[in-house]
Amino acid sequence: LLITSILNLNRMRSDSYALEFEGLRPFEVIEDVTNLVRDLAQREGIEVQNNVAPGAMMYANERGLRHALSNILANSLRACSEGSVIRFGMTTKPDRTMLVVEDEGEGFDVGAYEAKTRFSRGDRRAGLGLQIVDTIMSLHDGAMLVESEPGGGTKVTLTFPHGQRKRERPAAASG
Repeated sequence: LLITSILNLNRMRSDSYALEFEGLRPFEVIEDVTNLVRDLAQREGIEVQNNVAPGAMMYANERGLRHALSNILANSLRACSEGSVIRFGMTTKPDRTMLVVEDEGEGFDVGAYEAKTRFSRGDRRAGLGLQIVDTIMSLHDGAMLVESEPGGGTKVTLTFPHGQRKRERPAAASG
């Protein structure tokens, strides 16, 4: 799994990786992602809430969005204990859409995470998964903001620009 994640990350970072964007309902994507872990969350006593309006729309690459949300949710589940809540939300501004995943887990030192070298094995909760999410957001011409502190939970905000777009593959060099 680690090797596959590293290979996927390197492939996404390459200039030949293209994304197709489409109008989608984030509520449905979040439901699909959370349904995959709902039984585990219930066994651990963790509540997962999807507070996104069912009719809300946004433009994104569905596969990339699923991958990003799955990574964030996996981190949250590892950081949370019995009685914790993980919340998904959405805010729309005139020029962007923000998806927010907020948990009541143990949190981590964001400064220390940012100072780590790539593929560090120190804090497994905030390692390769967030690097993958950050790369996915770059491919969306978007951004990821992580707010966390030890003992204070974590909030991850994914910002997507509005509008339909397509990330093109670069033209082959002629020669």
